[in-house]
Amino acid sequence: MMDEKPFLEIDILNPKEAKIAELKKFHKSNFNLDEIFSAASELKYSNEFKNIISSELQNPTDEFTRLFLGKTYSGRLTQSVVKKFKPILKKALNNNINELMNDKIKAALNTDEEPEQKEKTKVLQTEPTEIEEEQRTEPKIITTNEDLEAYFIIKNLLKDIVPMSDITYRDTLTYINILYKDNGRKWICRLVWADNKKALILSNSDKSQEKITLNNIYELENYKDKFVEILNRYIKK
Repeated sequence: MMDEKPFLEIDILNPKEAKIAELKKFHKSNFNLDEIFSAASELKYSNEFKNIISSELQNPTDEFTRLFLGKTYSGRLTQSVVKKFKPILKKALNNNINELMNDKIKAALNTDEEPEQKEKTKVLQTEPTEIEEEQRTEPKIITTNEDLEAYFIIKNLLKDIVPMSDITYRDTLTYINILYKDNGRKWICRLVWADNKKALILSNSDKSQEKITLNNIYELENYKDKFVEILNRYIKK
């Protein structure tokens, strides 16, 4: 008897490493019927778990909310209390996921920066003095960890609208530009960090701009609807 749902689905245009690893098990040189049966069972439930997690992150159910409140809330868990805490739980869960992603990004960036820094030091020691002087006087565009962190937050907010690869960025001396398909005319927002002040600039439909002051980059999550609205304008063109 075959299941109604396939235990493995692969998008050929957007392959995922984990799924490619599972697909390799079907190669003639690796084929093992027992292992495939075992993998099929594991993937079946793994996919179901992922779907449940995704659904709960978007719209926590009463049962899921009660699970967290049961360990944190000392009062009576009435329906009104559960309803009140649903959006709070949703925000907390998504913030936690974003923080985990950001920590991984920072760790990867720090690992990559070490050999780059050594190479830069080596270049400075061997280049002629004239070039050193020129490099000191010319302004340079520096993409910071905070720039990248903000970029990945927005990228993650829009992942359900377009493929994540469609959201790109270009850094300038004064701001970082978040773009749709690397098109300078299709900018979703601009992020300005100056004098310890942070600002978000949005592109309105009438080509005017809206400037919003931010206390920190995590407040970008509050403007998901705006980002989606702007992105949809470009998609419809």
